[in-house]
Amino acid sequence: MLKSKLLLAPLAGVVATLVGALFYAFKGSQDGRYRAKIPTYTKIFDQVKNHRKEKADDGLYLVDPNNREWWIKRGKEFKEFYEGDWQDFRDKCFSEVKSKESDWDSILGGSADYYSDAKFITESVNFVTLCVEREVKSS
Repeated sequence: MLKSKLLLAPLAGVVATLVGALFYAFKGSQDGRYRAKIPTYTKIFDQVKNHRKEKADDGLYLVDPNNREWWIKRGKEFKEFYEGDWQDFRDKCFSEVKSKESDWDSILGGSADYYSDAKFITESVNFVTLCVEREVKSS
């Protein structure tokens, strides 16, 4: 009886270590599932920045894809408008922005809709408006 109890303690430690390692491996793969898309996001981000550079109005800008804190916060704020986590939100944002490239003047211009908070959103929202911030140009 004593021998079996002595064997259980190390076995429990091994099981706990394996469970921890599996959790870490799964969590790590989840966090990095869009890592390969970051260069594409950065390219779209730069295209939007260049598009807005010469505009005189205070339009909207796309937030840097590496600004993890902003994307997490924004993803939580607008959770009801997409499925998944903040990375899914960011991925959908960059896909939507790219797909509407021909409309950037209207959806990113000074008169474009902007929502700082989910409570202000109307029923027929253009998803791109959830993915941007208002820019303020210095005079």
